[in-house]
This record gives sequence, structure tokens and C-alpha cells, in this order.
Amino acid sequence: MCNPDPSPECQEVTPKTFADLRKRYRGYIDSATDRDLAYVETWLMHMANPDSSENECYRMFDEAFDDDLLKGVELLATEWTKQPLLAPKDEVRCMLRYFFRVLSANYALIHAFGIEKLLWQAKDGLANRLWRIFAGYSLPRLWASVLIGMAAVTGSSAMQDGLRRLCAPGNYFWLWLCLLLVAAFLLGMLDVERRVGRRWKEVFRRSLGLVAAGVAYSGVIGVGWAFVLARYLEPVWPYDGRYACLSAAAALGMAHIVQLFWHERSTAEPM
Repeated sequence: MCNPDPSPECQEVTPKTFADLRKRYRGYIDSATDRDLAYVETWLMHMANPDSSENECYRMFDEAFDDDLLKGVELLATEWTKQPLLAPKDEVRCMLRYFFRVLSANYALIHAFGIEKLLWQAKDGLANRLWRIFAGYSLPRLWASVLIGMAAVTGSSAMQDGLRRLCAPGNYFWLWLCLLLVAAFLLGMLDVERRVGRRWKEVFRRSLGLVAAGVAYSGVIGVGWAFVLARYLEPVWPYDGRYACLSAAAALGMAHIVQLFWHERSTAEPM
């Protein structure tokens, strides 16, 4: 990608030029007077493209992708709101929704909340906010994957027999439960790292948030499945709390395996 410069100094974004060009982009954002909105908009669109050189350089050099994106979007939204002729309100809202999805896909939910504030200021409407709560903030792809994982776990007689043996008295139940949760955390971490890049602090922090949400979903679904649905279908089956916990943890691991094959979408990306 060539910078939106008509000048002969137009440079290609490469690992060698990335630092200087990003500094220029940040200069336009941080400056109170010198602001090139066309440059900022073009940079934002390319950095949000996972196949662009900007996006790859952000991943390579461990730069603050989410902060840069949010600051640029805030600048565009503010300037376009001040000068309506630059962009109609519908275009502003479409732009904000697009970058909301980009941040959500990267598990940058705190930054996505910043976009949410801008959408509220742009009068996006209560119905759209309620839809984002259901289709975005509730991580529907996660609980859908957990349901698929639970169906796979309970649909296998060998898996059921194995879980029953593991939760039997004297068979180190807590050890197996911890190992299953650690495996689910590492599988989820693979998906987060694929989205976030080499920012290991962010990868670890967001993976913890993902596994916490996964434990909540798998716990609710596991208890409901093991104590409500399965008891109704097979009332003589000796289900107990330990079996429900192990089956829920195993389902969470299966959910992340499903997610790894569902590679074109992030667990946190809205439906």
C-alpha cells in the first residue's frame, strides 16, 4: 500500500518505513491543528485489513494496534460530527460499526466500549445497542461452540465412560478438572494469539477473560445438560456434580477446537 500522498516522497509501508509512517499517523492524531483526515482514514482502513502490510507490521513490532485504531476513529468521528458536510450521519455510524467489529474480533472489548460510546453519541439507536449486547457482548459464537462441544462430549459413550471413571472417588477429580481447564485455556490462547499477534501481555490477559467467560457458559450449559436434559432423557443415569463439572470443562475444550476450525470468525466478533 502506498500512502495517500501525491508527493514524490510517497513511501511503501514496509518493516523499515513502518516506524516513521506510524509516527506520522500518530502526529496527525495527537496534533490539535495539523490533521490530515484523508491520511488517517486511509491508514485506519489498511491497518484493519488483516492482509495489509500495516496490519502485519503492527503484529511484528508489538505496537499498540488497538490504541492507534481507537484514537484514529475518535478523531474521524469528532471531526465528521463537527463538520457534517464531510460525512453524513449514516456514513459515520457505518464506519463506527465496522471498527467496532474489528476491535471485537481482536478481543479488545475495552476499546470496543470506546466505539460504543461514539455510536451512542451518533444516535445509533437503542435497538442497535440491544442487538450488539446480544450478538456481540454476549459472545454468541462462544456459547454456540460450547453447545457443539457438549453435544460431542455427551454423544460419545466412550467419553461418558471416561468422565465417569475420572470423577469416581479416589481418581484425583480436582487434578483432572484443572488439567481440562488448562487445556481449554491454551486452546483459547491459540485463537487469541492468532488475532492479537505477539503482544504476549495482551494475549495472556485476553485469554484469561475468554476462559472466564467460557467457564461461565460451559458451567450453565453443563449443569443444564447433565441435570435437566440428560436426567429427563435417561432418568436412571447416575449424574452428579463432579460429572457435570468434568463434562462442562471437556465441552469448553471441544468448543475451542471447534473455534480453531471456525477460523474466519473470532469468538468475540458479533454475529
